[in-house]
Amino acid sequence: MSTQKTPRTAATVNQIFDRYERECLDELVSKNDKDFRRHVVHLRAHFGPHDAATAELRTYAKCLDIRKGRTGRARRRDMLSASFTIAVRRWFSIKTTFFREVDRD
Repeated sequence: MSTQKTPRTAATVNQIFDRYERECLDELVSKNDKDFRRHVVHLRAHFGPHDAATAELRTYAKCLDIRKGRTGRARRRDMLSASFTIAVRRWFSIKTTFFREVDRD
């Protein structure tokens, strides 16, 4: 599926993840590749069908609020940030990303 934004529809979070998996995972070190595949399952369950162009921080806050382990939270956050940043800067699927507002641990 194409993640190009058209007048009819905007890219969903699942479409961004699909394209990121196809086009960007080979650029990652194998450990990061494995982390992406593990965390993307949880992120897809929460946000998959949502319109990526209208995403807001509060939409993602609950999923990023992991009680155990700062590492897991940081990896999910970084994975979302990387895929959304590429969707903005390389694919032009969405106009902006809210990840500048996200606190770094």
